[in-house]
Amino acid sequence: NNAKSDVALSIHADGAPAWGHGFSVDVPELDPGYNNGIIASSLTFGADVVGAVAESGVMPVSDYTGTKGIVPRDDLGGLNLAHVPIALIECGNMRNSGDAALQESPLFRAHLAAALDKAITTFVVRP
Repeated sequence: NNAKSDVALSIHADGAPAWGHGFSVDVPELDPGYNNGIIASSLTFGADVVGAVAESGVMPVSDYTGTKGIVPRDDLGGLNLAHVPIALIECGNMRNSGDAALQESPLFRAHLAAALDKAITTFVVRP
């Protein structure tokens, strides 16, 4: 918040059950009176992240959480106390051996970084 950025992205890897595969994007959920001003724009940014990562083909959308890759959360302070549009990406499931192997790959990380860069750029240059 103090950095006065245009957008924030928190990058993580999930620790879900081992059968779960893929990435998901958490966005803040409405907290009446506090984060109302960032809910819609965070959802837009989250959709940009889902779109860019899915389009990159580096990791499929999650088969165990969310709807079309989006997971609204009301229990994460980093999301719900933000002053700028924000999303949190779970870049796969660490407990899933296939996802974990990808996450260890420098090529996967480079392609993921490019996709995240594309999502941020798409969001901040949108008229």
